[in-house]
Formats: sequence, structure tokens, C-alpha cells
Amino acid sequence: MIKARNRKLSILLVLTMLMTMFIGVGTASAAASFTVLSAPTVKADGGTYDLGTVKVELEDVDALPADGAWLTIALPSGCEYTYQYAAGTEVISTANISVGQVLKTADDVMEILVTSNYVSGDADGSFTIEFCDIKVTAGSGDIVAKFLSNSSVFGTQNTAVIGKIGAGTTTVMAKSVKTISGAGGEIDTLVIAETMKGVFHAGETIKLLLPAGFTWNDDSVTAIAGAWGLAGSYYSWQIDPSDPRILEVYIGDSVSTDAAGRINIGSDIGGYFAIIAADTAENGDVYVTVSSDKGAVEMKNVLVAEYVGIDGDVNRNGDIDTEDAALALSAFAGLATLTESQLEAADMNKDGKVNSADATLILQEIGEV
Repeated sequence: MIKARNRKLSILLVLTMLMTMFIGVGTASAAASFTVLSAPTVKADGGTYDLGTVKVELEDVDALPADGAWLTIALPSGCEYTYQYAAGTEVISTANISVGQVLKTADDVMEILVTSNYVSGDADGSFTIEFCDIKVTAGSGDIVAKFLSNSSVFGTQNTAVIGKIGAGTTTVMAKSVKTISGAGGEIDTLVIAETMKGVFHAGETIKLLLPAGFTWNDDSVTAIAGAWGLAGSYYSWQIDPSDPRILEVYIGDSVSTDAAGRINIGSDIGGYFAIIAADTAENGDVYVTVSSDKGAVEMKNVLVAEYVGIDGDVNRNGDIDTEDAALALSAFAGLATLTESQLEAADMNKDGKVNSADATLILQEIGEV
């Protein structure tokens, strides 16, 4: 058996079979397909990486020769398998297919023997090849594996992109878009995830900027935690005292070296950040502009909330009271100037203007009339 502890090319042969019997005698098919299930981005720095996964599907396992077919898997220049299978037969049996001998015949070449153990009739079959512990020393762009065989059942040559060589990036997203109103409210987790290990830099600062009319509040936050390759790491933060629209998260020395990591800004464990809406806040979508000073995060705008002002809450303090009615009357008398958002909240009857009728409706709302 292929031993999991060796963590080899891992021919993890997850074989998903459809066992379908047809009436009559079928004609053996030699068609095979090679489908890429994953292709991560890695660096050509001499490190060892888990590359992609390829699913090999056969339309008819009965097309395999009686003594099996050899499938040779060659890596491109600059990539090497970092382990050595023991000689002999290493098999994972399945309903329809067996993978017998698995041999490393060169630093960049692995060979496997694929046989059918299906009794009779037509049946589809598939197995999955995971490219684990591949040393990447050189190259650029796509990492293309070649599949060659001594049997037409696999075709003479197939290729599959099992990875990409690049610098790596981060993905930024909000887990959900919250609806906030009045004085504001909490937002959901803002996730910043690496596409490969080592994208975040030690000493890097991530900056999160709110639009005009909104400021950050961290009263409910006790921690910003890492996950994936950064699990167990915690990060400090600060709301800029000179501009509370800015939240800064400091990476420090906690960067990922073994696997891609992510930082969760706000969580069930550490609490959630809130957005405070000023009386100048405009209704509509609220985007956070996210960037970093060392390039791990390319500047982008992320939708985190929709701000919906409460009709009657003219001063935007989260409550409707007599002060709102007084402010509406002051605006009608020309004694106060309201923002567009305040005018919308004060226009209770939605006739496009603010006057004493709106003030009366506000008082009715709070039971004063």
C-alpha cells in the first residue's frame, strides 16, 4: 500500500466510479481525460511546495490492457520530486481500477502502473493524482506536467497545469454585507488571505480607510487573529487618533512560512469592529479602501455595509426624539443647514421638501402629538 506517512507524489487514488451495465456487448473505448482540480501559485525559490491535483478519467476501464498500462508523469525543468518510492508493488485497490507499481525513475519523472479489476462490461473509472512535496528551483508562468503512456488508453501525450510561478497576492473580502442605520453598527469579518505562503511581510501595516461621514469603533474588539498558515498568530491595531476613518493593523513578525495564511479583521473569537455614522453620512453602500505599505495588499475597495438612515432621525444619533423635530423646523425656517442625508431623514412625507408637516410627523412618531 502507498503509505500516508511518506506523503509521496501522493497518488491518492480517490476513485469515483460509475458502474453502469449496458445490454449487449460494448466496444472498448480508449478515451481518457486529464482535468486540473487545483493549481496553486508558488515561488521558484528552491522551496518545497504542494502543487496541484489532476483527475484522470477513463470512459471504459475495460480498455486497459490485461497487464495494465504505464503512465509516465514528467515535471518541467526546474521542478523535482523530493521523495523516493521503494521498489516493488504499492497498490490501492478500488472497485474498478488498481494502481500497482509506483516508481521514481528520475528526479523529475514518476511512473505508475494502472490496471483494471472490473470483471466485465463497460464502466467509467477515475483516479486523482496529487503533486505533493515538489521542489521548485526555476521557471516562470505555468508549471506544466506531461503525461505519457505506452498505451493508447491514455493517449500518447497529455499535459496539465499543476501550478503557477509568481510572486503571490492577497484576496480581500467581507464575509457578508451588513445593513446599518442610525448611529451605525458592527460589520462582519474582513478577510485578507494569501494566495501562497510568504506574501505578508514582517513589519507591514495594513490600512483600512472608511469614506467620509463614517469612523471606526473597536469597543467590542479584543483580538485580531490569524488563520490557516497563520493560525495562532495575533495582530495589534490602532484607530488613527488624528483621523478615525483610518484603522491600521500591524503584521509584526507573525508571517506565514509553511502555508498560505489569512488575517480575520473581526471575528466571533476577537469581536467585531463597528462603523459609526456621523450626521454627514450618506445613505447607500459603504466601501472600505484596503491597502498596505509593503505591497502585500493592492489597494482595493471592499463593500462591507449598506447604510440606511432612519426616517425621522435627523441628527443621526440613532434615536427619534424632539430634537429631530426641532432640527426639521429650524431647517424649514432657514436657521439650520442640513446635509443631503439629513434632509432625506427629515422629509417624513417624502414630498421632496422639509417643513412643519414633517416636524409634526416626527412628533407623531414619538407619541408627542
